[in-house]
Amino acid sequence: MASRRPDVILGSMSIEATSVDTYRVRPGRAEDLRQIQPEMAEAIQAALVEPGKVRLTPDERACVVASVEAAFSQALRDVRQSVLVGEGGGRVCGFAIVDRSERVPDLRWIVVLPSRLGGGLAQALLDEAVGLCPDDAPLSLVVAAGNQRAIRFFRRNRFVEGPSGAGVCHILRMRRMPVSSRPAADFPQPPRR
Repeated sequence: MASRRPDVILGSMSIEATSVDTYRVRPGRAEDLRQIQPEMAEAIQAALVEPGKVRLTPDERACVVASVEAAFSQALRDVRQSVLVGEGGGRVCGFAIVDRSERVPDLRWIVVLPSRLGGGLAQALLDEAVGLCPDDAPLSLVVAAGNQRAIRFFRRNRFVEGPSGAGVCHILRMRRMPVSSRPAADFPQPPRR
């Protein structure tokens, strides 16, 4: 598949969420990051720290937020990456970053504001992220091993656990295989229901 700018692929779409919320998913812009920044630290905290566990220190949180902001800005400049933004009620409520620079595309980040969790925005972003990948390509991601809500979400969307790397114990690598392919040996298919 030839690399194309995300705005050529996406255009502007309205996606009906699983609740009463309606989201529009579109290509991201630099000003979107500025709009979501005030609430991004809380969204990232919820994604990285297990409920009931010690919260990130202010320095840790600042470091992770800076890393996500850098990834967002870099993805805007790289034609092999896409930033997808979800808007609801006239404001940016979340985003996803897809990196297609490797043979297996990677969902680098999917961030949803805590006030929008469970309203269908993560599903809308994931659906569009999958749509950016070649039909015969899997989609890979890493998720905090303690984020059971996210793990259940990705499992519902055909992602399965795989090896996460030597010495890594707090993240889980998952992969969604394309519909048309046989399962990879190190990423077994999820059980049929």
